[in-house]
Amino acid sequence: MTGQAADRIVKKGWRRRVAGFVVAFAISLIVGRFVETVASKPVIDAALRAQTGWMEALSDFSPWGVAKLFGDKASADMMSRERQSYLDAEGRIQYTNSSGGPQDGLAVPMKALLATVAALVAAGGVVGLVQIGMGVLAVWLVLDWLKRRRNVEITSGPLLFVGWPVAVILAASLIAVALKAVMVAALGALSWATGLAAGAAGATGVVGFCWYCLQKLGEKGAEHALTPKI
Repeated sequence: MTGQAADRIVKKGWRRRVAGFVVAFAISLIVGRFVETVASKPVIDAALRAQTGWMEALSDFSPWGVAKLFGDKASADMMSRERQSYLDAEGRIQYTNSSGGPQDGLAVPMKALLATVAALVAAGGVVGLVQIGMGVLAVWLVLDWLKRRRNVEITSGPLLFVGWPVAVILAASLIAVALKAVMVAALGALSWATGLAAGAAGATGVVGFCWYCLQKLGEKGAEHALTPKI
């Protein structure tokens, strides 16, 4: 296959994906309008509150918000390590400074990272879980691309131990920023069609992104299974 033929196939694939997104988004808008038409006012109000809550939860996933939360968790853990308390023989509270080695230094960012993920999921609920899942898919897809196209594979060591969760959080943050921008734009441009336009755009974006990642990973898996070993 020539380079031009491969480029045409790639462009055709992207045109098909964009067309599919537009069709799915249009269907979502129709569903939103239908809900507003036939549902009772309490149901519509609940849907609008859920839409607003979704967008607010995405704001918590902004890179600056995540960075601040991570810094707060790391600072709190470091302070707890520096001043550990204990009771002496007479029952009085005493304090001691703890100085850790390299493993303790690695444990601080890891504990802060896990605490950050837990806080984001706790605050965002289902939205938090979905964003973390999308971050995992994005990082997985990038690692697969690096392995197949650049022959770069990260299998063990501190880079995998620390880099994987950091990359997931970063990917989830960037996806959250993009998703909220799409939802805000849809609400501003298509609120005349339905007040649930932001939710329709968000749902279409989440499903479309996950479908794309799983499809590409499935293609790579099929190629690997069908490629004969020499």
